[in-house]
Amino acid sequence: MALADTAPGMLEEHLAETDLVLDAILGLGGRPDVPAALAPLLAVVRARGVPVIAVDLPSFVDATTGQAAPEALHASETVTFGAVKAGLLLPGGAERAGALHLVDIGIAPHLPAAPSVLRLEDSDARALLPRPGREASKYSRGVVALAAGSDQYPGAAVLAASGAARAGAGMVRCLAPQKVLDLVLRERPEVVGHRIERAVGGADAVDLDAVGRTDALVVGPGLGPDDPRAAAGVDRLRRKGGTAGGSIERGVIDAGALDVLTAEHRFGPDVVLTPHRGEAERLARRLDLDPELPGALLAPARRRGHRRDSAAQGCDHPHRARGRRDVARPGRRDAAAGDRRHRGRARRGARHPPRRGPDRPRRRRARRDPPRPCRPPRLPRRPPAPGRPRGGRAPARHDRDYPGGRPRDPRSPMTIAIPAEDPRHVPNRAVIDPSAITQNTRALGTLLEEQTALMAVVKADGYGHGMLTAARAAIEGGATWLGVAHPASALALARAGLDAQILTWLYEPHTARTVLPEVLGSGVDVAVGSPEMLTLVSEAARQADRRARVHLKIDTGMGRNGVLPWQIHEIGAAMWEDEFIQLTAAWTHLTNADDPNDPATDQQVELFDSACEALAEEVGPIPLQHIANSAATLTRPDLHRDIVRPGIALYGYPPVPTDVPLRPAMTLTSRLALIKEVPEGHSIGYGRIRSTDRRTCLGLVPIGYADGLHRTGSDQCGVIVRTESGDRRAPQVGRISMDQIVIDLGPDTEARAGDEVFLFGDAGGAPNAPAASTAEDWARAAGTIPYEILTSVSGRVSREVRS
Repeated sequence: MALADTAPGMLEEHLAETDLVLDAILGLGGRPDVPAALAPLLAVVRARGVPVIAVDLPSFVDATTGQAAPEALHASETVTFGAVKAGLLLPGGAERAGALHLVDIGIAPHLPAAPSVLRLEDSDARALLPRPGREASKYSRGVVALAAGSDQYPGAAVLAASGAARAGAGMVRCLAPQKVLDLVLRERPEVVGHRIERAVGGADAVDLDAVGRTDALVVGPGLGPDDPRAAAGVDRLRRKGGTAGGSIERGVIDAGALDVLTAEHRFGPDVVLTPHRGEAERLARRLDLDPELPGALLAPARRRGHRRDSAAQGCDHPHRARGRRDVARPGRRDAAAGDRRHRGRARRGARHPPRRGPDRPRRRRARRDPPRPCRPPRLPRRPPAPGRPRGGRAPARHDRDYPGGRPRDPRSPMTIAIPAEDPRHVPNRAVIDPSAITQNTRALGTLLEEQTALMAVVKADGYGHGMLTAARAAIEGGATWLGVAHPASALALARAGLDAQILTWLYEPHTARTVLPEVLGSGVDVAVGSPEMLTLVSEAARQADRRARVHLKIDTGMGRNGVLPWQIHEIGAAMWEDEFIQLTAAWTHLTNADDPNDPATDQQVELFDSACEALAEEVGPIPLQHIANSAATLTRPDLHRDIVRPGIALYGYPPVPTDVPLRPAMTLTSRLALIKEVPEGHSIGYGRIRSTDRRTCLGLVPIGYADGLHRTGSDQCGVIVRTESGDRRAPQVGRISMDQIVIDLGPDTEARAGDEVFLFGDAGGAPNAPAASTAEDWARAAGTIPYEILTSVSGRVSREVRS
């Protein structure tokens, strides 16, 4: 049918009996731009909720970058041709592709020989892992050498060594400085260490051939481009044999080693390059390839079924393939399992002969030939109607694919399963607007003196907005510090390479001993609130061989983390004597800055200033001081000091009345599931706390307290329903349930099932349209604060970042 000739409301009627949608609007070479004429069709298809099969790639998804229009459909299956487009594996496109099937239609031999993008699955990795037998030795299983880890990134060597050991390597050699080796050997005592005396800068060369036999070389994790191991490793893989150390058959190049590549360095199919996006772009420019290539570069990958020593597949994409099994375990027949079987047979003795042996050989399954690349996989078939058996037999449940189940066609050369719990199939969305966080940060910055820095508090996953999203937006708005509670969050920020100093302040001994050394090695500042915490940080700093930048927390009345005033002299003396501790700042937290007239704030400040004077007597001048949270940033310019630490204000909710223009950054939406007309006096929800006072239409919205709406706020707030004729306000009525709420649409509503519902945030309607509720409104109804409303939006509500 022609969309231009379709009257409003006719699309729903045409698609009312639709059971399957083929998405083939664009086909090859999609772009994330939706024509206005197609937007109503996409909205109706989404509202129908029927399975969607995309042809080649989902429409309005960029084939190269994965960028997708918000209106783009989420496919259950995508059948793509010739080669896998990068956009199907990158964020945006991957979420909309569903189960991915690659079909050869005869054009594969004619495709350009540029580096391809391939996503490894569990089965692919397992096919490459060795399966040691009874006669296996450390040399038959392979020797892996690692040129990894540095003073700044010692954890990279630990991860690389653990990965090699778990993958079944017979021997793992690690070439690193002594303190890195100490960390590796503590975690993996079976690793053979080779100390590099002067790993960075001072040495002219590193002799990788002197370490002995090596079958595979991993070079780069944790190294910088100036580390001689990077250049030596790249050169060793380029030469591929002909030295005293023997031939290296396989290699992996990562991190700093990528930066030493030049156009003269060419590798065979047994070398895998694993860059992230930034490294990929630099490498592409260096090798005269397209610098806009969003994935990374891979060695030529051959189809499965070839001999293991001639097939090398790799994936540079940072997002792992989805699957339930652990790809790092080569199977039950590893060395430990073999040892257990031998011990069991020794205990059983002759009375219980082994189940297999010369008298009872193992039955071997017939080896299958590799799948024919030109044979297309079967697509999901529509199941027969009840009572109508296919071919004289009753229909079976496995005749159809279900989300989260195993792909029905195992011959497909590439299949990505849909997780059982997938937020794409739930209509609830938390739409995050980073520009609002940027704007709010700039607005708060106008209140500060030039010498005062702004620390954006992005703890609790950025108050529910996404930690990295909030951090990047705040930095764009002028923040130069980032604050998080847990060291693991600080480590994630440090690994993201953001241009800001990071502070973390909440940890306990068990996890601190494992994570603080890497945190300090990443240059993160750490808060100390007790003598015991100072001891933990000092030990971690010695382990990382790096002075810890410490912010001393002083308890001035909060009663939580912090040194008590009478402990100042003791802890100050301990900090002065410890060569691994560098006092960077002193700070405290206000108990009731939300009330500008509370005298407790001034009392806390006086106590803090006296404690800082006592601390200065022990350690000398204190470089930085910070006190102000969001409320004090807005109302007490005298407390700004060297750094301010706004949190909730960054996300659009000032804790005190203010003229500073702040805009909410999160919008929570859902969709109407059904509408029904009920008579006067009809009860609604648990407890019958509300009954209708007239004949009216009730709308069911599939969102509840399991998604973040507080049950104590029931029957008090309103929502915005976006209908064809405009936005309409509707009150939420009755008790909020776990998964659903009911709204009163009125007796003559124009709303239809599938219409969008705005619960709080920016509805973005017409100028005179009613405004949506805010998180403040829901907090007031529930007797809580906006902080709790924003951070309560659960993980089954998907986050969409507005571009």
